[in-house]
Amino acid sequence: MSDVLSRAALPRIVHAPPTAEELALVLGEFNATAHPVPPTTAIGPFEAQAVRTPDAPALVTRRGSVTYAELNARANRVARRLMSYGAGPDRAVGLALPTAADTLIGVLAALKAGAAWVPAPTPAAVTVLRELGPENGYLSIDPPRPLTPQHAAALCPRTGAVVPHAALDHRMRWLQSVAPVGPGGRVLFLTAGLGDVAEALRALRAGAAVVPGDSREPERLARTVRELGVTSCQVDPSVLRRLLPCVGSEAEPDPERYPGPDADRAEQPAVLSGAPHTPLALRQVICTADVLSRHDARRFARALPGVRLHRLFGHAHGSGAIAHHACGPDDFGPVPLGRPAWNTRVYVLDAALRPCPPGVPGDLYATGPHLITAGRGVPASWFVDDPYGPAGSRLHRTGARALWSDGGELIGVREGEGPFRR
Repeated sequence: MSDVLSRAALPRIVHAPPTAEELALVLGEFNATAHPVPPTTAIGPFEAQAVRTPDAPALVTRRGSVTYAELNARANRVARRLMSYGAGPDRAVGLALPTAADTLIGVLAALKAGAAWVPAPTPAAVTVLRELGPENGYLSIDPPRPLTPQHAAALCPRTGAVVPHAALDHRMRWLQSVAPVGPGGRVLFLTAGLGDVAEALRALRAGAAVVPGDSREPERLARTVRELGVTSCQVDPSVLRRLLPCVGSEAEPDPERYPGPDADRAEQPAVLSGAPHTPLALRQVICTADVLSRHDARRFARALPGVRLHRLFGHAHGSGAIAHHACGPDDFGPVPLGRPAWNTRVYVLDAALRPCPPGVPGDLYATGPHLITAGRGVPASWFVDDPYGPAGSRLHRTGARALWSDGGELIGVREGEGPFRR
């Protein structure tokens, strides 16, 4: 039997080898992302903020507001009860609570107890969290916990992928550098998912207030954004498309969904009618998306002039943060995935794991200390040895295809599309 492989079995190389200058760009300059990050847990900065600004609003609902001291004390009480049930490092607490406000307290409590939270139901935890209310009094001392940045903060219920405190803290610090929030700001919170929780914790460590959303239905969500003065929110593209006609200034129907003047007017979305004179406080929207079209970005710019649109590109595991792009109202062409996050190396590689020069599409890989490398249910095929990093490092195969722009931004490429040049 011949030891020579057939040509059909060889990796397909569809571009010229990169020059030395191009290699320096894609392996060096475009990945110059090193940034010092202190060894901090995800919960510690919130507790420190509660000490600095105990009387500032931390949670704002239609029924009133809760101060940092009150929110911290309420979470402490729940954390102590969870600890009495065995919650602690290397344990997970499932969350399936009726409101976003309850969910936020549950996440804070789980982290305070040293456990990881899971956005999935665990009956014992649900019972414990529901029976504890403000009428039962508060404990004002943070519960003791043997917690380090390497302990688990969250657990993916589908794959069992573990997100340590250090990874969650890294995501929040990096995102704060590109899309900051602070005192006087109000950040929308919807679910126990990683992205939503990270946004709420980011607000609470920066002195901003969290606004729990009671619904993802567009008109109700728009009323929450407008009437409770939300200044920053994180949504996916599908929610963004349905939200714009309700919260923005655009009056015309979406031409893609309602293509002509004879379309049935009864099927068109209603422009927000509640509190029409309430000024919109929104200042930025973070769109978490593998796909964000230029059409969506332009609709956003027309509907919400002066509001910044950020695209956050990541993956479903680890901290979820790989790249960021700030959309400009006059930009054209595909919306970039963005520039790599702090301490993240991103490679565009061909089938032989060789770097693609700028303008040439390939498979997108990422690596960094905040990205997971293993987990129950995480296929080994998602990871390969990193031929361009330190010995022993691994690359995460994102499943996306992309190319580098000449300026060092990643641009998503759909299967079958060719290079922009060469």
